[in-house]
Amino acid sequence: MFENYSSIDDLMNSEAKYTIQQELNGNWLYVGAVRHCRFREIGIIVKDDLGYEIGRYASLNRPTGEIESIESHLSKPDITVRVQESVLLKILKNVDEIKAHPIRSFFHYAPRFRIKIADFLTMAGYVRSRSRRADAEISG
Repeated sequence: MFENYSSIDDLMNSEAKYTIQQELNGNWLYVGAVRHCRFREIGIIVKDDLGYEIGRYASLNRPTGEIESIESHLSKPDITVRVQESVLLKILKNVDEIKAHPIRSFFHYAPRFRIKIADFLTMAGYVRSRSRRADAEISG
């Protein structure tokens, strides 16, 4: 599906960007996680194999978790991840395998996405506070 692209920049400057959006919106795991965490903007900083930044992208998300648009800049992301371009290209070239095995793919690729410690702590605190609130609702 995305085999003809050699860079994320080429992909994001083509109609393939909308195909990526459709694929992610069709992934129950992605949409559910974004909705659960209430992420309205997810920032992605793309790095080359030497660790230099080569692009910044953001998914702007609806409250349902679906992507409304993918932009080539960051505004005020709720979370920002850093990932090598080669990892993103590998994911895009293996879309069918990922769709067939979403949980296994998540555990395979998730460690390759680096989250800023501040974002991680915010996310962990948010999940913890939601868990406590849910526990209180169940017991009360």
